[in-house]
Amino acid sequence: MSKAPELDLCTINVPVNANLLFKYWDEECVVYNNLSGETHLLEHYGAELLSSNNEQPKTYQTLLKKLTTDFDGSPQAEIAGHLENMLTHFQELNLIEMKTCD
Repeated sequence: MSKAPELDLCTINVPVNANLLFKYWDEECVVYNNLSGETHLLEHYGAELLSSNNEQPKTYQTLLKKLTTDFDGSPQAEIAGHLENMLTHFQELNLIEMKTCD
């Protein structure tokens, strides 16, 4: 999977007025989105990344650097593919918005 060029230039944040609530169990987490009224089951690590964006928007490169550090020894292309899949999934669930940086 090749990285979409716009991911280098975007800020990833939780939608405006969204209040995401997290509840963790072992390796899983449920996330409630007050805007949609939906609850989603996520893997623990993905929920932690999402939660960090709930506190402050991040860039794709910041998230990639965190994942690369956390999964030291894994090929960067594999890590980038995993991050892209997570972000696409979160966007499909309306848990994040990706915006181009000005």
